[in-house]
Amino acid sequence: MGWIFPLKSSNIVAFVTDPNRTVAPRLSRIELKTFLGAFEGMPLYEQEKYPWQPRLISSRPDWIDEVAKAAKGALHYVNSLQVAWDEWLEPAAIERALSDFRRLLGDYELFGLAVRRGANSELNAFVQDAAYASKGHAIYLIPDEIPLSFEVLDPFPAIALLAEQPDKWPGVLYWSRRGVAAFCSLSDARVVHSQALELFRQPQADLGAKIDQLLETHQSIGSSKRLLHLSDLHFGTTRALKNQAYLLAKLAKLIPDVHRIVITGDLMQNPTEQDALNYKNFQSSLVRMGKDPIRIPGNHDQKWLGNFGSSLKEMAGIEWTKLVVDDDLCCVFLGFDSARDTRFARGKVTSDQLMDVATMLDTRSISSPEMENYLRVALVHHHPFTFETAGETLIQRGLRYLGLSDERFLRFDDADKFLAWCAGRGIPLVLHGHKHVQRHVRHRVSNGKGGGLDITAVGCGTSLGAEDQPLSYNIVTWDSHSRQWAASFFSDPGDGSGFARQYIATQLFGRS
Repeated sequence: MGWIFPLKSSNIVAFVTDPNRTVAPRLSRIELKTFLGAFEGMPLYEQEKYPWQPRLISSRPDWIDEVAKAAKGALHYVNSLQVAWDEWLEPAAIERALSDFRRLLGDYELFGLAVRRGANSELNAFVQDAAYASKGHAIYLIPDEIPLSFEVLDPFPAIALLAEQPDKWPGVLYWSRRGVAAFCSLSDARVVHSQALELFRQPQADLGAKIDQLLETHQSIGSSKRLLHLSDLHFGTTRALKNQAYLLAKLAKLIPDVHRIVITGDLMQNPTEQDALNYKNFQSSLVRMGKDPIRIPGNHDQKWLGNFGSSLKEMAGIEWTKLVVDDDLCCVFLGFDSARDTRFARGKVTSDQLMDVATMLDTRSISSPEMENYLRVALVHHHPFTFETAGETLIQRGLRYLGLSDERFLRFDDADKFLAWCAGRGIPLVLHGHKHVQRHVRHRVSNGKGGGLDITAVGCGTSLGAEDQPLSYNIVTWDSHSRQWAASFFSDPGDGSGFARQYIATQLFGRS
């Protein structure tokens, strides 16, 4: 069996075809209606508005008719809901609407998701042939297109391999109904398909266990390198004191598979000797685990409560770095202090700082010409792309009560100038903190010279749960050979229930 579907529906498709997934993805009523309408048959004007049409590949016309019938019944139910079109649906409503789909599209021993960048005729031909040949034992899921940037909210476990192994694109992501998964290059995918067909022809006893074993033999660790991104620790607060041991226990498991750690500011709550000492003890724990983090300052590291006065004494003792070249990772890290020379909690990177970092970069490039092909990553505390968040934190709630936006007091002044400098210097990735919210934003930025660059800003949130926010960290995976990187966002609600992957995003790196 096969299913060609629109990329926008990838999370619905994942939920429908993953028998082990119990929680429905977040969907608005219009998103679910659009998905179902494509099966049931749209009026012409809606086909023009939503040109994608899922196509099913099967040698059984009756199965295709069953899917269309299920879509019609589900659409009738969604239309009856008393919910605004743009509002989130309750999980129970989504589960009820898609229950028949899960029965028809999730009852297989093997699932295969084609993964590509743009058109790939060889991969397309393989998965379509495999869909017919597998008959009722396997279903191949075929996105209509995967652009340079690919994002998934609430990712199911198997799809996380796309972010962990970007070196294997293009290929096929396989998983079984019991959750065993393997991401295979196209050549390996042909082997898996051939061996699976042999298993399908055999007596059905223990077929599921045999499929699991087949996928386990094709599991492998990719060549990609991993970067751990922490931020906004705020040592000196009660939350940091309570959550430090929990975070360190998690990091002890992560760090053996991580090549670098970066911390994007607000290491402490106030620039005091005691708060700085608390952070240094945390840093020493990371060093004992084998990783000395790259760190930059935030506004709390230099100002009382992040807003008042100015003191660089304690941060100077922590020794933040403006330029780090990692030849093993094939990355160049450029560190900035966006909290200096600003009022309150706002940020800015001055022209003097930009010139200083540029001089160090050019000087180092003379003796290390291979740096030209390294991934360049800017580390800055403040968020370069403006955004609003819900009134979650103490300062946000207070400002909302006064009818004010926190962005007015927390924004990055002259961010356009900083981003244009990054575009001119070939820096496609900016890691930041400050807002205590995990975030991924990508925009085309002009370099002021007739060209431009796609720049992605990745925000970490608060790794020790400042102001009762979820504990968070990000993993950035980079493959220097395919020149692809990906980011995974993890968070714990603050009750110790465990860090869960909330979001993944992949990106093909290039300069223009």
